[in-house]
Parts: sequence; C-alpha cells; structure tokens
Amino acid sequence: MNRREAQAAVAELFGRYLMTLDTVKLDPEWASWMFTPDVVIEFPMSRHEGIEGVAEYHAQSLAPFAATQHLSSPPVVDPVGDTGADFSAHVVSIHVHRTAGTSAPARFSAGTIATGEARLTPAGWRLRRLSLQVVWTEGHPRSADA
Repeated sequence: MNRREAQAAVAELFGRYLMTLDTVKLDPEWASWMFTPDVVIEFPMSRHEGIEGVAEYHAQSLAPFAATQHLSSPPVVDPVGDTGADFSAHVVSIHVHRTAGTSAPARFSAGTIATGEARLTPAGWRLRRLSLQVVWTEGHPRSADA
C-alpha cells in the first residue's frame, strides 16, 4: 500500500469510528472491525486496554447522553513503515444530557485533539491506540439530574 492509500484508509477508519459512536450499536462485532486486539484507549476521564470489553467501555461512556455528535477535522496521517500510521485531528464532541421536565436540553461539549496509531492487519486497517486531549469544554459532563 502506498503512502496516499494508507493516508486515505486511516482517515476513513477514524471518520468511521467517530460516525459509529453516534449511529450504531457498540458491540463486540463493532469492536472487531474497528480495533486491534491490543488497542489502548485514553479518554480524559479513563483508560481501557485490549479489545475485550472495549465496546462496553465506549457504550458506558455514552450511556448518560440522549444524543451525541462527534465532528472532526480531516486527520493528518503519517504512515510508519508498511503497516502502520500515526494520525491526529481536532474533534468537537457534543453531548446532549438526558433531562426530564425541561424545555431545552442541557449540553456538554468538548474540543479535543485526538492522536492515535493505526495498523494494517490481515482484516484491514484497525485502530491500535487512541488518545483524546481536552483543549476546551462548555457545560458540565454530568447533567443536573445525574
């Protein structure tokens, strides 16, 4: 795979990761086509290692919210050898709290810098490492009802 193909494949993988956070059931099947077995995820509030339980880890992180939307700049992708790539992107995450009895939903938003590593496996490109560094926040991560 040449440099341009690797860049396009990793950019698509990261974009799919963000889209699926908002649109699909996060289950072991999702995890198997998204991550390597030795994946390491570092969110600002916690860390997870290994593919076992990574779907549940993501689902639990998103469970307090009625809806989410994850928006990204195009990732900058730097291939490493024939089977790896490092990447980084700006990500804005909008989380709508589950609130009862209010006319407007409360939101928690965060601007982050995502960095990571992807690996080319026999099944295709997979995320091996993903880390989010918070740049700014607006609102509260927990709703007043929580």
